[in-house]
Amino acid sequence: MIAMKKILLLIVAAFFCISMNAADAFFYVNNKLEAKPGDVVPLNIAMKNAKDILGFQLWLTLPEGISVNKKLNEDEELDYDVDLTSRKKAKHQKLFEKTITGALQIISYPSDGQTPFRGTDGDLITANLKIDLSVKPGNYTLKLSNIAFCPDDMQEIEQADLEIPITIYQDYNITATSANETMGTVTGGGNYRNGTKATLTATPNEGYHFVKWSNDVTENPYTFAVDKDLALTATFDAKEYNLIYMVDGVEYKKVPVKFGSTITPEAFPTKVGYTFSGWGEIPATMPTSDVTVNGTFAINKYTFTFDTDGGSEVAGITQDYNSAITAPAAPTKTGYTFAGWVPAIPETVPAENMSFKAQWTINQYTLTFNADNGTENVEITQDYGTKFDTPADPTREGYTFAGWDMDIPETIPAENMSFTALWSVNSYKLVYILDGEVYAEYDVEYGSEITPENDPEKTGYNFDGWTEIPETMPAHDVEIYGSFSVVTAIRTILADEKAVDVYNLNGVLVKRNVEVDKLDKVLKKGVYIICGKKFVVK
Repeated sequence: MIAMKKILLLIVAAFFCISMNAADAFFYVNNKLEAKPGDVVPLNIAMKNAKDILGFQLWLTLPEGISVNKKLNEDEELDYDVDLTSRKKAKHQKLFEKTITGALQIISYPSDGQTPFRGTDGDLITANLKIDLSVKPGNYTLKLSNIAFCPDDMQEIEQADLEIPITIYQDYNITATSANETMGTVTGGGNYRNGTKATLTATPNEGYHFVKWSNDVTENPYTFAVDKDLALTATFDAKEYNLIYMVDGVEYKKVPVKFGSTITPEAFPTKVGYTFSGWGEIPATMPTSDVTVNGTFAINKYTFTFDTDGGSEVAGITQDYNSAITAPAAPTKTGYTFAGWVPAIPETVPAENMSFKAQWTINQYTLTFNADNGTENVEITQDYGTKFDTPADPTREGYTFAGWDMDIPETIPAENMSFTALWSVNSYKLVYILDGEVYAEYDVEYGSEITPENDPEKTGYNFDGWTEIPETMPAHDVEIYGSFSVVTAIRTILADEKAVDVYNLNGVLVKRNVEVDKLDKVLKKGVYIICGKKFVVK
């Protein structure tokens, strides 16, 4: 027996044996672990083996609040509540050790060192686990680690760590009641496991409606996750239905009345120009539906007469009180515009006869003068036939006013009219002056595009160019100036060059990249080397 213990402990501590295929032996758990705080739940660990197994060892690691239950053994000593099943034989022993990590090490071995467990599959270990009352409901994980088997050929078999889920749950009581069962009933109460969904349904009786639960939730049916004992009461109230008073087919008033309430009829309405007939039948209490009550008025008729004050004739109107009035077509009167009736015609017939008199205004017309020069139009608005002042002649840069496009009348005509200014474009002098004398002269219309004069030529001289020339002809004469400059020896010799570097007689750079046309202006008097040639500037 001592030898077998040593073999198993050496397997755990040193793993000196040759590792074999884990399929030759392995543990598994064949029961679902579920428990409530305070429960003791069995953990059944089964072994499947292809070889005869003499012993094994494993570490059982438990989450906080879950421990291996303890009981009195045959020696009346408090020991771990872990047993081997009927697969063991009489010679099989068990040994428990607490590891430094807090895990429980479980070891089993045959006392004779050679007796294997029975069978090749089935439960081998039952460890009763105690769930502390402090453990909160939820999902937890147990762990079997450092698993090793000792077969009859003494070749160690290892198994990877095995994680085992355990669910800790709590049962809660959900109580659901109705505040008034004559108004409605409630279903869905009972015992529920924590985390599950409870659905409470409040069913109102006819004529009533659900209001809310005692926790102020108005959802119905009410579904929620259970996490504690809970008592809820459904509140109901009578439904409101509409008591609708109709007058002549039009809704007069709508009164909400709760089911079963006593109905007090509405006072008779009054309406100028009508006689009320009274309400139809009204029930004593409010039923479970809307109620419509009808009443009618007898309507009066009234007459409108029209005085056109010299205009065309307009016929009178006789209609029911409060009916929509279509105003008569406007009368006409030569030289005037109809300005309405006095008093104004109402939209509906009032509760009296009325007379109306036509109003007239003399017509006005507008003469519009468009100067076509970018300024605002001049408008003259006056009564028909009156005299008016013609606007002053307009002005426009670069143009001369040539009159209006139509003859202007002496008095305001019986229509609006528009007049547009006529213009003739002006011409101005474009003069080119070369070395103080007129070189060329042109008459150019205002706004016309200007094409610059070609550069003149003069033997022994360079043309220096024209002064600035506008793109188009302005509203005034323009003088453009040009000049010649004498061609120097430097320019003649270096005519093929555009820009050159200038050195003194010692080969020192004086000027860099100077345009040839500007050399005689840039260089002071002296002797220079340019393009390998010597030049004297005087």
